[in-house]
Amino acid sequence: MLIKKWIISGFQLLAKRRISKVASIGSRFKAGFKSRIFLEGGGLVIIGDHVSFHCSAHVYEKARLTIGENSTIRFATQINVSESVTIGRNVIISNNVIISDNDSHPTNVNQRRAMCAVDHDGELWSSKYACHASIVIADDVWIGQRAMILKGVNIGEGSIIAAGSVVTKSVPPHSLCFGNPAVIKPGWYLND
Repeated sequence: MLIKKWIISGFQLLAKRRISKVASIGSRFKAGFKSRIFLEGGGLVIIGDHVSFHCSAHVYEKARLTIGENSTIRFATQINVSESVTIGRNVIISNNVIISDNDSHPTNVNQRRAMCAVDHDGELWSSKYACHASIVIADDVWIGQRAMILKGVNIGEGSIIAAGSVVTKSVPPHSLCFGNPAVIKPGWYLND
């Protein structure tokens, strides 16, 4: 058992080193051994103190990903940034969440047709040709498993996004958000 813990710690240390080469990380940063940050063309990643990062992030040209202190992002979560994703302090993001500030591909049929006519991993396949809008996840938010946070969404402080929710519009502070498309119940637990 001790050997297994030692091996896992070694892989986590390698992941931390790999991430520290492309991101500014705070103290007490912890990375899962499968964690990755893919940085392209001048993107910027800033991670605060005491963050647990067990996911993958793709940060494209001139985009910015910021993660506040004491936050945790669990296994197999994917963050896709073409413009800006800001995650506040004390945020819990569960397993298999998708956070994307862009549509991945253009919505115009002629642009998509051009994409299919060329090499399927070429320049036209870059998300920079897709619609995008910044995402802000405020402090003390909890996002449940398999939720999707889509472009242009602001999630207010203290809100909970239920598992499997597809969030396409902004959520006020201290709200419960659930379903597909997500239904928002503002101020539902303020009297706890």
